[in-house]
Amino acid sequence: MREWRMKLPIGEFKLIKLGLKKIEGRAALDSDVNKKFSEMEKGNLLIFEAVDENKKILDEETLAFEVLFNNCYKGNSEDAIREMFEKEGLKKLLPNCDSIEEGVKIYMGFPGYPKRISEFGIYAIGLGKQIK
Repeated sequence: MREWRMKLPIGEFKLIKLGLKKIEGRAALDSDVNKKFSEMEKGNLLIFEAVDENKKILDEETLAFEVLFNNCYKGNSEDAIREMFEKEGLKKLLPNCDSIEEGVKIYMGFPGYPKRISEFGIYAIGLGKQIK
């Protein structure tokens, strides 16, 4: 079983821990083996590590889930993000977000995401059974 590690700001991490965030959205990057999400499969292990505002890993804060699904959305960056929200459900990805347009702005604001989404797609990764 392949393991995937992802860093998350503590706020997003807490939303997952509380069961409010059920899907993780990530832009792929095929040149990085840890971000080549086209290789992620149902049943793989997804480990989240909480990080502080300086991106330092908070040692005690990890969660692990079985990957339930991994759906890819491709095309124009904004359109792909919008389609992901429409099909997967905005609140499952961004529980504190009030509109799809606001969610699109959030994702488009992540460094490198617009280019990466246009080239490799954006993935909606469903969180299955919690392992740890």
